[in-house]
Amino acid sequence: MAIYAVIKTGGKQYRVAPGDVVKVEKLGIVSGGTVEISEVYLIADDHDITVGHPTIANARVVAEVVGEGRDEKIITFKKKRRKGYQRTIGHRQYFTTLRISAIALGDHVYKAQARVSHPDAPRTKPARPARPSPTKPDLPKPSVAKFVEAPKKAPPPKEIAPAQTPADRASVAVPAEPARAQPPSTTSEPVMAAPAPITPMEPPASRVATTEFETARPPDAEAEHTAPAPPTRETEPPLTHTPAIPQPPADQTHTDSKRRYWLVAVAIAVALLLGTGWVLFRDLGRRAPQDAVPAAAQPKEAPPPKAKKPVQEVKIKKPTAGAAPSAPVQPPD
Repeated sequence: MAIYAVIKTGGKQYRVAPGDVVKVEKLGIVSGGTVEISEVYLIADDHDITVGHPTIANARVVAEVVGEGRDEKIITFKKKRRKGYQRTIGHRQYFTTLRISAIALGDHVYKAQARVSHPDAPRTKPARPARPSPTKPDLPKPSVAKFVEAPKKAPPPKEIAPAQTPADRASVAVPAEPARAQPPSTTSEPVMAAPAPITPMEPPASRVATTEFETARPPDAEAEHTAPAPPTRETEPPLTHTPAIPQPPADQTHTDSKRRYWLVAVAIAVALLLGTGWVLFRDLGRRAPQDAVPAAAQPKEAPPPKAKKPVQEVKIKKPTAGAAPSAPVQPPD
């Protein structure tokens, strides 16, 4: 038989059954105490459901206070941009843990059949069956062939060259380079005279002495071995001497440059004088004679006098003393 109820506490609704452990808002009751909740909205017993309007009058839920605590921290962050305002606020909500002991509906009381363990108690996981460890005979043995190294081959003996004597070194002849054959030129070019042979420079005394010491041979060896002919060396054309171009001294060059500057300055001055004279005297022939009076100084002629308008004379007749007044003139109809 499964029975449950819907209760209200701390402004929230909870679905509870006998033996459940729930967290509600802080009630301020010491741990181990008992509390009755009379705001019961619904009680369901299998297929029998009782609903209140809004609560059930004769229903209540009895619970035992297990303990109190605080929930996880909630961080609130406030910020207003461009105002330099930001706040960080942390909050931990208080709660009370209840264990539902019984649900009562009138004279019927439904209690928990089995006691539920404390929620804070650590849960133990069932131990897994241990795997059998492999024994020594079952382990694979490493093969011996992997660790056997092949025999190393001995390096071949080095051949020792026989020491050369001065006679052997002198007997080695240096082959002469064959003269390169030049192809016949088809173009007609002037034939130049053969250059004069260049006499080699004599080496220093120390070098001559050393050469004689190195090339010294016994008389028998000189008779047996004949020295090879010296290699032919291509002759170079003689260097032609070009006569140096005479250059004027530095003082004369400096004097010539000064003269040029003076000539340029005189030419500029003459040009300026000619331009100034032309500007000043270009209107000389167009000027009036000295005796002529300028037009601005001549007296102006007086304008002719304006004619006056003629004045008309109006004659006014004066009435006589004996004359009768004239009748008024009537306007026409």
